[in-house]
Amino acid sequence: SYCWAGVQMPLRSPFKIRTGTFTRGGRAAKSIVSAIRRIAAATSVGVHFREKGRWKSPGGPGGLPTAAAVTLLRTQSAQSKCLWVGTERGLMCQENGKWRTLSLQGGAPSDWFYALTQHPGPDGTADLWAGTRDAGVLRFRRGQWDRFPVGPGSENIWCNDLVITHGKDGRHWLWAAFVGMGLGRLELGREEAGWRLWGPENTPGFPTRCRR
Repeated sequence: SYCWAGVQMPLRSPFKIRTGTFTRGGRAAKSIVSAIRRIAAATSVGVHFREKGRWKSPGGPGGLPTAAAVTLLRTQSAQSKCLWVGTERGLMCQENGKWRTLSLQGGAPSDWFYALTQHPGPDGTADLWAGTRDAGVLRFRRGQWDRFPVGPGSENIWCNDLVITHGKDGRHWLWAAFVGMGLGRLELGREEAGWRLWGPENTPGFPTRCRR
């Protein structure tokens, strides 16, 4: 078994490297997802895959553009498997070997996708939740986008990270890191109740900025 880590610089001692580190021009590996016999790494020069001991990029004609890849999420349903890639040029999905892009040009609320997570929707299909730099938190359900602003005037807030937690009582929570505002929590299934926020204004000792 191996533990893969995304680093800002090429990895050096004290780690013992069995197969070497993957870098390209010293660019960071920002996000990593794995599947059987395959590792995907998001870097500032696109997504790269490691299969059979070799790294390769699907960039180029018919592949993933070499835009900076910020975050990755692998999803699976009875119908398909998908690798979602959040970039600064839209949200991309590799499904059945083909890439498609969701962007402002195609009706998405943002081009800047910085965080991704998934949770079952009310009908059993998977909801994709996304944190963006200029449109806050979004939900993608059955081909439609929904926005969940924190409050009046916050539609363009930057959400940098998302985590889903599960309570013993069967409730589920979406946690979001809002840059410059703090930490937000939204109960899934009761989104109409809105966000609860923790920040420097209402939580003594809370840091003035929330990054991740």
